[in-house]
Amino acid sequence: YYKKAKELYDNSKYEDAIPPLKKAITLSKDYADAIYYLGLCYKYTSKNQEAIEQFELLESISPDYWAWYHYEVGSAQTDLGN
Repeated sequence: YYKKAKELYDNSKYEDAIPPLKKAITLSKDYADAIYYLGLCYKYTSKNQEAIEQFELLESISPDYWAWYHYEVGSAQTDLGN
């Protein structure tokens, strides 16, 4: 599921990538890359609160994950007006 979702993401099909990313996470709750890309897909489809939730989950399960997601959290919060 992740491979298909990443292909969709790489082709800017963010909305289409959400279901397979969610399925990948259902199959493996700690799938950090899937959680990260799900957060990005939510952000790029203006689902900022959902994006923040994914990035917070990512931080809780993998605090040493690539730090760029902190920028994405801030950007999503700005888009929400926080």
